Formats: sequence, C-alpha cells, structure tokens
Amino acid sequence: MAGVEERDIENIFAYPDKQVGETVKYKVAVTVMGLRFFLKECRPKG
Repeated sequence: MAGVEERDIENIFAYPDKQVGETVKYKVAVTVMGLRFFLKECRPKG
C-alpha cells in the first residue's frame, strides 16, 4: 500500500495524540487520494 506499513496505520488510530512522522502522513495521504480516484473511476456512469 504505497509503502505505508500496517503498523503505522494502527499507531495513528491507537495513539491519536502521539506524534506521527511527516513521511508517514505523506504516504497515508498519497494512498488515500489514490484510492479515492480509483473508486471514482470504478463508479458506474449514469
């Protein structure tokens, strides 16, 4: 998943007030936006 480790995602949700590295935030954002555009293209036209 775009280089995002499952452990990083779990840490974000388990410890919301813990500092998360900028690299992790960037990778998560890139992955989410990629998924968003993928799902938008898969949506039925009509």
